[in-house]
Amino acid sequence: MRVYCPGCDVKLKVDEEYLDEKIECPKCEKKFRPSNADEVEEPRAKTGKTSSSNKKNMRNEEPAKDFPLIPVLAGGGGLVILVVVGLIVTALTKKPDPVAQNPVVNPPQQQPIMQNGPGFGGGENPIKSENPFNNGGPPSNPVVPTQPQETKPPEKEKPKPPATPIELLFSKPVNDMPPPKLRAAVMDKDKDAVPLAVPTFFSLRKAQEKPNKPLPKFTKLSLDEVKAATVFIKVDAGDLSSTGSGFYIGAEGNNALVATNHHVIEAAMSSKRFGNEKGTEKPPVITCVFNSGVPGQEWESIAKITAFDPIADLAVLRLEKPIRVPKPIDPWGMPKLSETMEVRICGFPFGAQLATSSDNPNISVGLGSISSLRLNKAGTLEKVQISGALNPGNSGGPIVDKDGRLTGVAVSTISGSGLGFAVPVNDLVAMLEGKILLTEFLPLGFQQDGKAKFKAVVPIMDPRAQVRGVVLRYWAGNGTRPTAVKDARYGHLPIVTPEKQVDMYMPNTSSSLAVVSGDLILPADATEVVVQMATQSVEGFVANSAPVTFKVSKKNVENGSDAKAMSEVLTTNVRPDTTVVMRARILGLGTSRSAHQIVFVTDTNLKLPANFLFFTDRVTASLLDEVDPDDQPKEVRLTCQIGEKDREGTTLVRITRVDFLDEGDTVCHSTAIVDKKNLLSELNRDPASQAGKKITLDALAVPMTRATATSDTIRVMFESFRKPRNLDFVTAKGLNEKIDSEKLKTNGLYKVRLSVTVGDKLNNEDQSMKVTVTKIEILDPKDNTVIKSIE
Repeated sequence: MRVYCPGCDVKLKVDEEYLDEKIECPKCEKKFRPSNADEVEEPRAKTGKTSSSNKKNMRNEEPAKDFPLIPVLAGGGGLVILVVVGLIVTALTKKPDPVAQNPVVNPPQQQPIMQNGPGFGGGENPIKSENPFNNGGPPSNPVVPTQPQETKPPEKEKPKPPATPIELLFSKPVNDMPPPKLRAAVMDKDKDAVPLAVPTFFSLRKAQEKPNKPLPKFTKLSLDEVKAATVFIKVDAGDLSSTGSGFYIGAEGNNALVATNHHVIEAAMSSKRFGNEKGTEKPPVITCVFNSGVPGQEWESIAKITAFDPIADLAVLRLEKPIRVPKPIDPWGMPKLSETMEVRICGFPFGAQLATSSDNPNISVGLGSISSLRLNKAGTLEKVQISGALNPGNSGGPIVDKDGRLTGVAVSTISGSGLGFAVPVNDLVAMLEGKILLTEFLPLGFQQDGKAKFKAVVPIMDPRAQVRGVVLRYWAGNGTRPTAVKDARYGHLPIVTPEKQVDMYMPNTSSSLAVVSGDLILPADATEVVVQMATQSVEGFVANSAPVTFKVSKKNVENGSDAKAMSEVLTTNVRPDTTVVMRARILGLGTSRSAHQIVFVTDTNLKLPANFLFFTDRVTASLLDEVDPDDQPKEVRLTCQIGEKDREGTTLVRITRVDFLDEGDTVCHSTAIVDKKNLLSELNRDPASQAGKKITLDALAVPMTRATATSDTIRVMFESFRKPRNLDFVTAKGLNEKIDSEKLKTNGLYKVRLSVTVGDKLNNEDQSMKVTVTKIEILDPKDNTVIKSIE
């Protein structure tokens, strides 16, 4: 009889004597009892049609003729009969319809049986029989297929192309190799402590003024003279171009000096370092326009940055070949300030938007008054609050009294409040006379005697070369703890005798920014140290800061001393699949959004390595986007994985970790440390993590550009001035019109808080994410208070 296999539905012919015994299907190898299987129906007369929905009707189209099992014969004649009958069965069971959805697969032909016996010489069978019968005995599996199953032949898999060298490099596991940790002491200042700031030499001269030798009197300036000294500043730095105000403060040799805000010219400082999006090497240009907008009297001069103070938000520009200069607004001629004092606000609000007869605007002069003198924790003046109209574009302009004497430098405003703020004149004088920007104490470990060693690093902004030397005085637990004692001659009295001080001298450099350093060694049991900084002028004046207390503690500090020079590591014998650590510099990153981001790496002397090309993954590249501009030029400790050579013979190298090094090889920043509180950073590293969410981001932004009216894109950046490489920011419908109505500076750079809606899915082509800005809050760069809200 014929039955169907319950495993694969193939039709089988079984002798009735084996109905109650388990048999094995030769196709799917499922074991079953034929008596429990579905029996095949008898064939019906053909009508020329079949029903695709009736499986048994399809099966009834099999040939009606049944063929009995072929008995196994012991001699060669039986073998011939077996082959002939097999051919007949194959011919009769072939389907007549040549147009089938699935091609018919013929059953495998049975192999001839070779067995022990008279016909084979009685030796061991050299070929293993796959026939379901034993050697001449009864069948062990009395089943043969009577109908082949119609199945679609498996599609041939397309051969995968061989992996490229870069794909192989990024497919292998990474060995992180963190820098070694050095047991060292660290110095931490209380967050509320006053900075290590020395008084100006001018203030000491003024305090020591003798009746018989008074300070020179400063001439008054008329309003026209103040207007002539006020300049319109244009910064051409590609997409970060901006405008602002400034004023002429006097000459230094053959160079004219112009004062302004740091944020007015900040784009020119960052643009050259990081390049613009078009990849050109064109440097930024700063232009100072005198008598702006006055026909026949207007003239321009290219300016260079000669001094800057980002903390005070001040900068000084140098005009190399001025045509003619007006009377200066002298910073040293400042009056004594008081509330309700009337002032004049001079500058160029809204920049070129107010231009009429020429490409440059005429000066605007507004009236106001001093409404508050805001002091810091040290009791010194930090901000001059002005009641009067300050607008974008006024930044960097002079605010003078009725006699033309400088009372402050315009810096910011609170939108709609009628209040603005100015940088105190004393901050500008301090920068011109030589100012300590920020002192750092880098841990260098312990000496053999257990004493803690530090490297004191003191950056000095000294554009007029007025500082001759720097002294660090300290107390670390020996004797009575010193206290601050103010003194008119020095600002504060020295806290210790000369033997407890570190002398540091100014380096021979033509740069306005000098860095002096010295070793500070503290007792092994020191738990706190009192520090005082002092500067000495070329005229012999000594200015002492107020003493500041630091806590001393011990901990492990990461150190890059294990990094070898690039030339030692990257040799012709460097082997693939090895992890190396080397000292180098990073000049920049590629701007693509591929999985393998290119990194431009040089040795510490800015020399490119021959026949090596560096890459990193998207996450590491995203973390490098956030590195502070002050850290980016520093030497780095690179952990790298060496790959194979490409077709051109260039060895591919994967950067897996970057550690930025301070003086003393201390790690000051690392891509292994992720700021999880920074949502913009998290979104850039993993855009899909915030998909579909509404979140708030702090960033820098250029809300208004020349393309704002025709495009919904908005430029958003990290504090490093780099764009998040995996994000595309756009404005919500109608937001551009509201931005335009606020009269923001075209290409102006603002600190902002953005309310955004993250897209639902990544772009399939480059895995970037679209982010829609629904609200922009412009923040005060100093205290993050909201100045303006646009939504």
